[in-house]
Amino acid sequence: MKKIILAIFITFMPVLYFSNNAYAAGCNDNQTFFGLPAWYRGLTKSGEGGCQIKNIGPSGIGEVTLEQFVWTVVANIIDMAFRVAGVAAMGFIIYAGYQYMIAVGDPGKLASAKKSLTNAIIGLVIAVLASTIVTFILGILG
Repeated sequence: MKKIILAIFITFMPVLYFSNNAYAAGCNDNQTFFGLPAWYRGLTKSGEGGCQIKNIGPSGIGEVTLEQFVWTVVANIIDMAFRVAGVAAMGFIIYAGYQYMIAVGDPGKLASAKKSLTNAIIGLVIAVLASTIVTFILGILG
């Protein structure tokens, strides 16, 4: 029992020993959270007080119009959804591969696994292309 406790202690000691410093985030439009962009991507400006959202107002008065603001936020949310769809498609590819491995030569299971794999790859391609198109449109808008 002592050896097990000692092994656990030695295993986790490096993790417990080192600590990281935490700093405030900068005003960077390309920040992500688990690979998902922020809803305000393309709408930030650097100011004296740090990172701020651009002022909304009529053309010529505000930094962005209400229409630009709304469409930028909607495009960011759509981009997040397509990225999540891409991750889901990768999960389906892994699941289809698992189905293929356990088919053990059964023609019905093999056909089902191949169909699942084909559909998952098509879904992944659609999700990646859609996310790329949304990012391109966001680049044009902002």
